[in-house]
Amino acid sequence: MSDNIEVPKEGLYVSTIPGGERLVVVDVNVVEDDDDEEGDEIFFLVTFVNEGDEGDMSATSWEFDSTEWREHVAREKLEFVG
Repeated sequence: MSDNIEVPKEGLYVSTIPGGERLVVVDVNVVEDDDDEEGDEIFFLVTFVNEGDEGDMSATSWEFDSTEWREHVAREKLEFVG
C-alpha cells in the first residue's frame, strides 16, 4: 500500500480550480514506528501556509496528517509546482 502513498514535497502547491488556493508546504515530518513493517501505510504530518506567508512567523499555519492531506489535495485539485 505504501507504493501508492506519496510523501509531499516542501514548496508551492496550486489548485487547478480557477481562483483556487495557493499554499506552501513548509514542513513535512514522516512518522516512523519501531513496529512498522514493509507495506505499512506511510504516516506523515504536513505543515503549510498561504502563499506569501512563508517568512511571517505570525501567519496562520495548518497541520494535516497523511489522510487529511490526501483528502485536501484531491478536493482542492492541488498540484506541486515547486
